Amino acid sequence: MKQNRRSFSSYIVWFVIILILIMGLNLFRNKEDEYTQNDFLADMKSKNVVSIIIQPNRETPTGYVQVELLDGEERRLYTTDIREVEALIREEGYDPF
Repeated sequence: MKQNRRSFSSYIVWFVIILILIMGLNLFRNKEDEYTQNDFLADMKSKNVVSIIIQPNRETPTGYVQVELLDGEERRLYTTDIREVEALIREEGYDPF
């Protein structure tokens, strides 16, 4: 009987360890995918941007900006104020659509 308890608890321990590893890897991957406003501004200043598409939300001025870079990579910048980002885009000489 004691042996069954030990094997069951070892399965639980391994399950928890694997779960923690999966969650940790997912958090790490999400950090790599973040595209900040500073990254976006740097890409615009270095003329690394091919196209910019603004996707506003209907009820609020929030939304996201879809950015295509010269190397073909597409990035997404989430923002709390689309109008502010649109003004920055126009200042840098780009035409958002």
